[in-house]
Formats: sequence, structure tokens, C-alpha cells
Amino acid sequence: MILIDTELLHKIDGYAAELMRHHPAAPIVLVQHDSRASVSMHDVLDLKIVRSVLPMDLKLDVWLSVIRLMLRGGEYFPLAMFQSYARSLSQKASDHSAPAEQSRPDRSGFEEMDGLTDREFQILEMVARGLQNKIIAATLRLSEHTVKIHLHNIITKLGAHNRTEAAAVFHARKDSFQGGLERSGSPQPVQSSP
Repeated sequence: MILIDTELLHKIDGYAAELMRHHPAAPIVLVQHDSRASVSMHDVLDLKIVRSVLPMDLKLDVWLSVIRLMLRGGEYFPLAMFQSYARSLSQKASDHSAPAEQSRPDRSGFEEMDGLTDREFQILEMVARGLQNKIIAATLRLSEHTVKIHLHNIITKLGAHNRTEAAAVFHARKDSFQGGLERSGSPQPVQSSP
């Protein structure tokens, strides 16, 4: 496990390749000395190599449990960080959308995914952006278990084998739809193979 102080957050990208080359299996964890620090979930998500945030102001038994979780391949982010991130996403959505648009995601170009519910489509879109189940759950104010159930249904409906394949289906459709818009100004139908 590689521990990096949040004070060095802005330097991580510069050393990412070297860290991964020398320690490919080591999880990279940000050490947060004060839970009120200005490190946000957005900052952490921008750094694709950071797997967890370790607050140093936890009770010792909780802190040791978090360390054990990370050493076994798990990830940990403080709840306050999730809540702040979820509030900022909700605020952005309410600032840029009419109330009717908030309840129904834009599905232009994704007609063959009509078998998905609006919530499933919303979750698939977030999975395709690389968000973890716990972040999706916090953002949508769902339990992590509910997100997993939706994800299972998405994978089944798309005929995918896992979340990565489901995200690939989403990205392939998105890329072909946007490519059609760029070439002709209108969406082009995409042929799907049997």
C-alpha cells in the first residue's frame, strides 16, 4: 500500500506512471489528516490511480479495520466526502435542468436500450463513466445493494457478462451516435450484429 499525503495531491499525476511501474499491485491511498480538509471526491475521481482515502481522525479500531479492508483489496472513502459529492451533483443537476428533465435521463441515440428503466439507464451511464457502486449509491441516494441489483438487471438485459461489457455497450452506442451527428448533423442508425 502506498500512502500519499493530501498535501501532495496536485503532484500525484506526475508520478503516477513511475509508481505503477515500480509497484503495480500496490493500492494508492490518500492520507487525510483532517476530515474537514478541502479534498473533494471530484479531486479523487480525477486521479484514476487513487483507490481510497484514509482519514487519520478515526477511532483506532475503525482505522485499523479500514487498513485491513484496503490491504485485502477493498476501497474506502469517508462518508462526508460522498455526501458533499452527492450534494454538488444534485445542485448541478437542479441548476442545469428543468424538473421534468431531472426525472428522465436524455436517451437520444440509445433507443435499443429501451428495455432499461430510466433508473437503470442512469446507473449504466454512471458505470460507463467509471464510477464505483458506492459512489453511484451516494449520488442517487440509494443503497449500494440496490445499485448492485439494478446493475445485475442491466447486465442481463444487455446480454453482457459483467459491468465492463455493459459499459462498453454504452460507449459503443454513444460513440456511433455522436459520430453520426458529427458527419451529417443527425443521428445515424447503427446496425447491431446478431
